[in-house]
Amino acid sequence: MTNKKKTICIIIVLIVCGIYSKTAVLYGKIQSESMEPTLKVGAWYVATSLPFAVDHISRQDIVYFMQPEEFDEMLVKRVIGMPGEHVSIRHGMVYINGSRLNEPYLMEDMVCEDVDYTVPDDCYFMMGDNRNASYDSRNWKNPYVNKDNIVGVVRVQIYPIDQIHVFSSITYQ
Repeated sequence: MTNKKKTICIIIVLIVCGIYSKTAVLYGKIQSESMEPTLKVGAWYVATSLPFAVDHISRQDIVYFMQPEEFDEMLVKRVIGMPGEHVSIRHGMVYINGSRLNEPYLMEDMVCEDVDYTVPDDCYFMMGDNRNASYDSRNWKNPYVNKDNIVGVVRVQIYPIDQIHVFSSITYQ
């Protein structure tokens, strides 16, 4: 995509964001390296926030949410564990109900203790893509994010212009 086309695309997205910012679309800026390399510090993103977007969260969606027990600010992380699932971390690898999770977006091996979690109903287990620099479900007093605290699903990175990216569903094993 040429720079002119990317600029036009960003302008259209920003106009849509401005029109629907109170109901359907949110936008924000990444503040930490916890989601690198997927979303770098300073990247701007657009998230859908209507109930249908939040009610249909899938594993490995990138979501925008509040974790009130830990922070008074919004966070962006990746959904790893779904309601009712058993999440295990063994030798730096994530397993869901005993099956290893395919995570092609990770750039380095995770250094972490072996741990187990069982995700309660109506909750999710979140992790940053930069596992060794992310403060996430593995570290929180309450490791689970209630579905009511999820505000939106990140759909598009709109800045930097040369890194515009639409996040689509990927089949994970």
